Amino acid sequence: MSWGYKILSVIIVFICGMTFMVTVAMRQTNEMFDEQYYAKELKFQELIDAEKNLSLLPDTIRIKQNSAGLDISLPTFKGNTNAEGEITFLRPSDQSKDFIQKITADNIDSISIPQSSLVRGEYKIRFKWQAEGVDFYREKIFFVQ
Repeated sequence: MSWGYKILSVIIVFICGMTFMVTVAMRQTNEMFDEQYYAKELKFQELIDAEKNLSLLPDTIRIKQNSAGLDISLPTFKGNTNAEGEITFLRPSDQSKDFIQKITADNIDSISIPQSSLVRGEYKIRFKWQAEGVDFYREKIFFVQ
């Protein structure tokens, strides 16, 4: 085999490899974790302050999994009489399985998420609520069995 055929072979293998890489890249989905990612980035300092507020509380967020689903308990702040907010369940592998659970003063001590709402795997859970005019925020990674 002469050197001309070897160069031609290398060029053909290179072109086939590049075609394969372009085909694979075009089939990938590029979902953003949040649709309004850039707008939320501007409010990042507010989230830092809300996380600091939560770290000052003596209690922590508790998540327990049982056969019925998840039981979530949030820390108490001045009785949580005016508490409201939301818990966002984000599924990194499938955006269609994301959902939001509302937080009210009535359910802040024991929030139940039914097993039917959950799929086995990893969730990024965002807790964001306000009680007595003070904001609280925390993100946790949780693996549902």
